[in-house]
Amino acid sequence: MKIILALVSILSSFLFLDCSKEVKEVYTPRPQTRPNTHIRKLEIDQIREGDSVVKASAILGQPTFKKSTQNGTEMIWYFIPVKYQEDSYETLKKVPKETEGVPFLKLMIGTDNKITTREFEI
Repeated sequence: MKIILALVSILSSFLFLDCSKEVKEVYTPRPQTRPNTHIRKLEIDQIREGDSVVKASAILGQPTFKKSTQNGTEMIWYFIPVKYQEDSYETLKKVPKETEGVPFLKLMIGTDNKITTREFEI
């Protein structure tokens, strides 16, 4: 009887020690995105030169980077691909440290609030 009790206590202590080990999961941080900015490539393609800045802002939301000069305004949206839908993106909150290879859309807005140039890499 004492042998069975000793075996049960040893096995339960091993089980307790095994379950209490801290499991370290590999966590890759995802860049912060703006809420409700899920956008498809189709919607990005709807923005053309000559469109108003209001249309671009309505489709794309708030830009990641905005710079105003005397000639107009430069607005850049940096995107991150969404894993659960093909050709879909979310807008990043901050400009990434490495911008090479990151999908983006750059619009130059003239003084008349119309898009003068459009550059993108998606």
